[in-house]
Amino acid sequence: MSERGDKAMRWLGVDPGSVRVGLAACDPEERVAVPIEVVPATAAFPAIRAIVRREEIGGIVIGLPRTLEGVEGEAARAARKLGDRLARLELPIEYEDERLT
Repeated sequence: MSERGDKAMRWLGVDPGSVRVGLAACDPEERVAVPIEVVPATAAFPAIRAIVRREEIGGIVIGLPRTLEGVEGEAARAARKLGDRLARLELPIEYEDERLT
């Protein structure tokens, strides 16, 4: 379990797409993630910022779409670009390889 101070941490899962971005949050014990909403890609940053505040999110996990060979193409670059923007929220950001998911 990840912790921030003496309090368990909730993670926000971000599944970026070119049109929509799916968002899900885990429980404080990091056992189960539940969908929160799907937002237009053009409105992802303000939506995520609002969810981070409302849901007391302590970290962000971004799905990283790689090819089966592990190459990061255009979609992966877009996911990392979103991660760069989300870094302004000053939360830990991790990337999860989405191959074969």
